[in-house]
Amino acid sequence: MPPLSLHDVSDDEIAELAASGELDLSNPVRRQFLKEMNSRDVQAAPGAGKTTLLGLKLRLLGRRWTPDMGAIAIVTHTNVARQEIENQLSGRPDAQRLLRYPHFIGTLTAFAHQFLALPTVRGLGFQVQSIDTEIFTSAAAAALRLSPNARGWVANQSGLPTSTSFVDRLQAGALKIAGSLTLDVENPRQLALVPGLANRSSPTFVALQEVKDSLNARGLFSYEDMMAIANSTLNGIPDLRQALAARFALIVLDEAQDTSEAAFNMLHSIRDAGAVLQCIGDVNQAILADGASPAWKPAADALDLNETKRFGPSLARVASKLSVHRPQDIVSTKQPDSLLYAILFAEGAEQAVASDYAKLLVSNLGGEGSFWAVGHRRNSSESAKKTQLVLGSYFPNLKSQGPQVDALLLHASIVQFGIGASELEQVENALRETITYCCKLGADGETLRQGRLLKTCDRHFPEIGRGLRDWISDQLEKPPTTEALWAEAKASLLARLASFAPDLSLVETCGNLKFAGDSSTFEQTATDGAYEIIDVDGTKVRINVGTIASIKGQTHDATLLLQTSYFNIRPFGKFAEALNAKTTRKWGPKEASLLANFYVATTRPRRLLAVAAQADQIGEKDRNLLKLSGWTILEITK
Repeated sequence: MPPLSLHDVSDDEIAELAASGELDLSNPVRRQFLKEMNSRDVQAAPGAGKTTLLGLKLRLLGRRWTPDMGAIAIVTHTNVARQEIENQLSGRPDAQRLLRYPHFIGTLTAFAHQFLALPTVRGLGFQVQSIDTEIFTSAAAAALRLSPNARGWVANQSGLPTSTSFVDRLQAGALKIAGSLTLDVENPRQLALVPGLANRSSPTFVALQEVKDSLNARGLFSYEDMMAIANSTLNGIPDLRQALAARFALIVLDEAQDTSEAAFNMLHSIRDAGAVLQCIGDVNQAILADGASPAWKPAADALDLNETKRFGPSLARVASKLSVHRPQDIVSTKQPDSLLYAILFAEGAEQAVASDYAKLLVSNLGGEGSFWAVGHRRNSSESAKKTQLVLGSYFPNLKSQGPQVDALLLHASIVQFGIGASELEQVENALRETITYCCKLGADGETLRQGRLLKTCDRHFPEIGRGLRDWISDQLEKPPTTEALWAEAKASLLARLASFAPDLSLVETCGNLKFAGDSSTFEQTATDGAYEIIDVDGTKVRINVGTIASIKGQTHDATLLLQTSYFNIRPFGKFAEALNAKTTRKWGPKEASLLANFYVATTRPRRLLAVAAQADQIGEKDRNLLKLSGWTILEITK
């Protein structure tokens, strides 16, 4: 088999690609990656153009590939990323062949599922209904609450005070333990050791094993199960490693910083059998777990793609100071330069921040563009003496684009709703509205808003409750996977309610009950599409509001980073300390996690970055140093 090679790529060929204007290829690191055909890591700064660069490399490979060469696998973390790569190749005669068999362009989970986990699970005698962590966790939590030999221990794992009711402790403990019910990579027929239970012969562990067996017998598996099965299969069948390495001569992993340890074990196993593995990402954007080290650790010889085209030199210097997982000197020649503002507010004056930010947007950018305000999810400190700030503290008039269930599979939503999971208020509220409207309950409809819907129906509207439970059961048995099937499911719900609403024929839709397809096809967006519109002298400025995690991968015109609760750390004290440090320093786990979140937020905007912090968070010395670094400081008093 002839090797897949790029050794013959000439400067003229690279110049031809550069002439398209898609990306500046004068950078030597970009040129090196285009020709690189050994296993290599690429540490790419935000805005370095890595997706475009990967697309250009695939065009070079497509020109040279013949059927007797090994295939190429491009592995991503989301279908959105997959589609971006496919768009790079679509319509390109020199690369379009890579979109077809025997090549693979898809998500990491799809790769493990298609080539390893699904064949193995079926070989073990299981019928697969779903491989999805959300679905599995919901079903597992329900099963744990019903397990007579495990429920006492499960309740004790909740972490809640013993004064809390047993039911609440059981619910919290079940959700916590459900995520630990993963198959053992050494033996995929048994449960891996669960934290707090090292003895497999204990009655509690035996009960947990029974729960796991019952879920697997129903065909329910988590993504973690899938990776355990994949690694077990690779470890147990050396010929399979060789076969996959022979099939895929080159495997490229995109967004490597989001990859789990188990997934790396799988890819490294194939690499060690002879495949070339190239990992591309930005390890400094790894913010998946507080205090955890990223699973991807770029090798010492990793290509340093440190030139950004997204933002100007001033913001590049800020990002460099916040690159805590792997120091990187990010450079930029983009003009005009990025604008930096620090909005310092007195305690209790946080609601004035949004207005000042809107004024900056109008004066600098004209008031139209992609404008965001972001902060952390609430990680509260029980010992905090002051009221802790959250996103709503700054935006008391948040609006929503309406109820959505985009973040979950419809199947997962129904499973979780069916067991009374309180976090699925959107699903529950949509069903409440549908029942109230279709059944013309009038004032009695208010009863539906008292407590959980199913329990309320059981008590006050038992026939509706039975109909709703039957409908949920039907969806669990055969979950709708397309818009057409979802339309049938909605019609079925309306039919079940027909006896309570004689004029139901007038109703054509269930309103806010939205169909949600494969969750991996949705780009993670800000919390519930929240936004606020602020009037600045007649100019309406829309500011989108979300968490830092929700904006990963996005590019904005302007971003406002808000001081929000982050355990017991004074967040912007650490921010100023990092920006003003003269040398690289070692941060503690939570500090590193905090600064990594700041890194993600501060590298989103093209033109303007603003941070908002309580005035007592940044001392006079740090303020002066920030001013010398190009920051404009605005003060808000009560």
